[in-house]
Amino acid sequence: MQRRYLFMTTILVTLVCVLALTPPMAGWTGAQEPGKPTGQAKATEKEKKDKNDKEKEKKKDKEKSFEEVIEEMEKIEGLFTFYRKADEDKVLIELLPEQFDQDYIYSAKIERATGERGLYGTIMMDQFVFQWRRLGKRVQFVQKNIRFRAAPGSPAERAVKNSFSDSVLSSGKFASKPHPERKSVLVDLRDIFLAGDLHGVGQFLKRVYKTGYKFDKNNSGFVLIKSFPRNSEIGTTARFQAQEVKQASVTIPDPRSLSLHFRYSLVALPENDYRARLADDRVGYFMSMFMDYTSDKPDTPYVRYLNRWKLKKKNPKAKVSEPVEPIVFWLENSIPVEYREPIREGILLWNPAFEKAGFKNAMVVKQQPDDADWDPADIRYNTIRWFVGYDASFAIGPSHTNPYTGQIIDADIGLSEGILRLGARRRYQLYVNAQLAKKKVQIREFVTNLVISYAGSAVVTYKYCEQTHQTSDLSQQREEMDDLGVNPSPMFHDNRQIPQSPQLELFDLASFKVRYVKRRPPFRLRKRFAIDAIQLVFNFSSP
Repeated sequence: MQRRYLFMTTILVTLVCVLALTPPMAGWTGAQEPGKPTGQAKATEKEKKDKNDKEKEKKKDKEKSFEEVIEEMEKIEGLFTFYRKADEDKVLIELLPEQFDQDYIYSAKIERATGERGLYGTIMMDQFVFQWRRLGKRVQFVQKNIRFRAAPGSPAERAVKNSFSDSVLSSGKFASKPHPERKSVLVDLRDIFLAGDLHGVGQFLKRVYKTGYKFDKNNSGFVLIKSFPRNSEIGTTARFQAQEVKQASVTIPDPRSLSLHFRYSLVALPENDYRARLADDRVGYFMSMFMDYTSDKPDTPYVRYLNRWKLKKKNPKAKVSEPVEPIVFWLENSIPVEYREPIREGILLWNPAFEKAGFKNAMVVKQQPDDADWDPADIRYNTIRWFVGYDASFAIGPSHTNPYTGQIIDADIGLSEGILRLGARRRYQLYVNAQLAKKKVQIREFVTNLVISYAGSAVVTYKYCEQTHQTSDLSQQREEMDDLGVNPSPMFHDNRQIPQSPQLELFDLASFKVRYVKRRPPFRLRKRFAIDAIQLVFNFSSP
């Protein structure tokens, strides 16, 4: 027994000595110098790196190919190509490499609204120049700042570029790998137009209904996708919701929830020989304005291009010739039948003015069929539209232009149903007992002014409009831009006739000559008219 214990003790002592004299082996985890990783630590780091690389490769493999993503989707080709799956409310836009960093025109309209307090259907909204820009694997929808410009390639252009910012309105990540041949990318259109309140409508609703409205992305979607060679049309429905509403609504069943329909037109810049024309201070009209910093020699950097239609003579040598492409207005099929003819007459009243400028039959009017396969919001059509609003008693004549030149590319004239109603006539201090014939005259006068409108009528006072000899001479009853109607009078007498102008007056013709005559004619205004105009412009008072 003692020998056994002695033998075991000897073995233990021997093992201790052997272990004490053996050098450290690979993987030894004893104390190391600070900052130096051990062999095991190096192995762990390598494993993590390999794992991350594998995850990245796995994630990359998960990115679907272009063809996989658009499988079973409807293809809609045009200026931009779209892929749509209507039953899933999914729309993708394909962007080619050459479509990035290029200028396009964005035009927005509200197609369906609340019908009260400034939100009415068929009304034009924003217009601006935009670009698609690529940032990594994201596509940005950018509003380009063109208010400040300089000559391309000049030092001033670089200064302007560094001084003023563009605005990124929305963005979306790539929805697939790039196309193997076209190198184009797909983007979910919901991320661009339905990711949030694109037009700040929530702020307007808050001001009107005294409560905060939030954009409901989940209950918003696409109602229309069309694409043509020069424009693409996108229709959306956008829901806004609120917890409580402090201001009651007459038109919305439950003001805590409302849906609006918008139309977005993406348009290529016009490619033609249109030449911008500088505005003339002696005649008022709407303008496209910007600041040019190319040179500091002018007294002001402001440049003003007047807004006008592109008209070109078929026979350039003729004093009066029909245009190559006339200005065509379509009467929307929602207009009551009894008003279509006076509206048509009101539009065609401008043809004599165009003839003075050298164009015959410049204005053409057509009727939209009841079964038309196009809609009035399409930017390719100039339209006269009819809308209804609980508190709408006005007409409006907006247009969208090429901001670089002032060329009018679309006009949608809006006539409210309320402007012809008995109550609207009282609010506008017009005739209480008007007959249908008188209504036709009134609506003709409205349309005449709205189709080819010019600024400046705001200088006319109510007192001035009461003077029938003045209004008949200057034709102020057609200058409806102040919503005065046809020269309302505070007190109406039954024996007074409807003031109307059977022909265009001097100011109309002068305005057209400035817009459309190749060489500007001298202004030889009648002395009395010139004096009246100067006094009105510089010494007007509010009614």
